[in-house]
Amino acid sequence: MKKHDSKERMLELGKKIRKDRKSLGWTLEYFSNKLNISKMTLQRIETGQVSPSVSLLVEIAHQLNKPVSSYVRDKVEEVILLKKEDQKPYMERKLSGKTILPYGVISSGAEIGILNGKKGEVVEDLQSDSFIFRHVLEGKINLKYDEKTFEIGSGDGIYYDGRIPHTLEFLEDSVVITCLFKKQ
Repeated sequence: MKKHDSKERMLELGKKIRKDRKSLGWTLEYFSNKLNISKMTLQRIETGQVSPSVSLLVEIAHQLNKPVSSYVRDKVEEVILLKKEDQKPYMERKLSGKTILPYGVISSGAEIGILNGKKGEVVEDLQSDSFIFRHVLEGKINLKYDEKTFEIGSGDGIYYDGRIPHTLEFLEDSVVITCLFKKQ
């Protein structure tokens, strides 16, 4: 870990402790007395100048009625909103749809899109650097793959190696969820 990173983490930790203390209406003096430390030490922790010991951090969490993990885990986005206008078009030859979960949200190697196909559409010689999972939400399609044909109806799914040339044939107007998994 770089020195710069640890300084940032100490500052973030201090800010969180200060926020939690203030939400309870506690002054620096009141809280430092509860912790049996000097007001100056608490002020230095809250401003990121010093890092509390593990035992002091446990006591701080206990006094603030918070889990210790809330002070030590990395900040992770737990909710990601993907607005319709931010979704890029998802084109697989002449088939159209939207990318509903772009690469990087789950992992750098996974993307989810939705295809809309019309009855009678055929897209030949598809190939991708990904493994593919297709789930038919509505309609029915054929997947021609390695000299075999698989009929996939509403509610069915299929997983295969997209590096092998394949053909999609829409037997009905269809909506298909497509998940691409790049080999890492």
